[in-house]
Amino acid sequence: MLERDAIFNVSSIVSEESFYKEEHQIIFRTILELSDAGHQIDLLTVTSKLNDNGDLGRVGGPAKLPGSPAG
Repeated sequence: MLERDAIFNVSSIVSEESFYKEEHQIIFRTILELSDAGHQIDLLTVTSKLNDNGDLGRVGGPAKLPGSPAG
C-alpha cells in the first residue's frame, strides 16, 4: 500500500492464492475490490473497506496492515 499503483503491476501475476496467510489473502482481495471499483489504494481506504466488509478483525485490526505505524 506504500506504492499506490503497485496493484496494476502485480495483479496479472499475483493472485489471492499466492498468499499463505488467510489475513493476507483478505487484504489482497480487498485491494483488488477497491482497485476494480476505481478507488484509491491507501491505508485509509483499505482499512475502511475491510471494516465495511466485516474483515478488519479477521486480519488483526488496523495495526496489522502494511503501511500502518505498527504494521
